[in-house]
Amino acid sequence: MSNMGQGPRPDAALGDLVSSLSHDVSELVQGQVELAKAELRESATAAAKASGLLIAAACVGFFAILFLLLTFGYALIAVGLPGWAAFLIVTVLLIAGAGILVIVGRGEATGLKAPKRSLAAAKAAGNAISRSQSG
Repeated sequence: MSNMGQGPRPDAALGDLVSSLSHDVSELVQGQVELAKAELRESATAAAKASGLLIAAACVGFFAILFLLLTFGYALIAVGLPGWAAFLIVTVLLIAGAGILVIVGRGEATGLKAPKRSLAAAKAAGNAISRSQSG
């Protein structure tokens, strides 16, 4: 249209104006939805990475307690330590390893962010609609 940015034409029918407004609002909403999808996709990827690390920590902790505790405990007993001391040392070391994985996973999880651009754009659109309805 050649009169873009000049406001509505004086001879424009009310139906045309409503149709144009409806089309513009529809495009605005679709744009906001696409922006939100893109931002959420980024957050989901980061959440998946953090979840993977936390799951790995749980698996390592579980299997380590089941298998390595016995292996290292008996190895320390073979070196000459009493059984209780050998298994206590191994248990403390494995719990420390699992704790490190939890700390790394939590660090990844704290890096997750809200879709700030989508929220700001939606707020601006809501403000613009409010101004147009009151004016």
